Amino acid sequence: MAQTQIHVKVERVAFSKPMNKRFWMIITTNLGTCKGNMYWEPKPGEQLIFEGEWAVYQGRKEFQFKSASPDIPQDSRAQLAYICRITDGVGEALECKIWEALGEDWHKIDDGDVKGMTGKKLAAFREAMEQLKTNIVQVNTISFLMSKGASFNMSNAAWEQWEKETIGIVQADCFSLTNLPQYGFSHVDKGIRQNFGIADNDTRRIRAAILYTMKQLQADGSTIVEWNRLNDEAVKILRTGRDLILSEASKMIQEKTLKGFDVEGGLIATAYDFDNENLIWEYAIND
Repeated sequence: MAQTQIHVKVERVAFSKPMNKRFWMIITTNLGTCKGNMYWEPKPGEQLIFEGEWAVYQGRKEFQFKSASPDIPQDSRAQLAYICRITDGVGEALECKIWEALGEDWHKIDDGDVKGMTGKKLAAFREAMEQLKTNIVQVNTISFLMSKGASFNMSNAAWEQWEKETIGIVQADCFSLTNLPQYGFSHVDKGIRQNFGIADNDTRRIRAAILYTMKQLQADGSTIVEWNRLNDEAVKILRTGRDLILSEASKMIQEKTLKGFDVEGGLIATAYDFDNENLIWEYAIND
């Protein structure tokens, strides 16, 4: 059955329950009640695109969505950059020339408008534009990330990981990009997080640095690291005081993201690693 797409404005989140890495939500919108799973919790006033189907529950009409993505304006310059990256022989230099010559009308480019954009190169550029029309969500997502400072390759990797949920996940916490293969804390901390308004002392930045530092210290195969060593390395990355890192790590332990063993001078592990170690130990004992 074909999915229906609706554009809504969030009035409030009536119910939210964590389920694995997603939230199951009941959302009140300008078009009525909508239910489904999302990676992030939207805020009142947020514009969203839901894909799913209308249904009736207890005599009331509601929309049951299978996917959700922010409804964002198209960034014309970022779209141009995207198309230039995927067209053979058309790079950043020609992108700048096209924008300088045509601006918002770049998609109307014709032979002779821009030096170097003729013949086969122009034909390939136009073909790329036509192909991208068939998947405008992907184009808009990658263009959005590029407009926020992400590289073309990182933007593509994010789309491959989260698809239609990408923008919502990254808007909620751009440090989610550090979970992509081959990308780390510095990729987001320098040039991306600033475009999302994340300050130096933002808890999302502190937490991302703690988790990133733990991964680095676990490179030797250990799942448990020394707290003092973790704090020292996180201080170097964040260029902040130890107290701020200790405070945030303590909250993460309370929320069961981390597992502490005498945090002031002992050991620390991610809750994920700790639970896995316990499962292995229990299996070994009962075997």
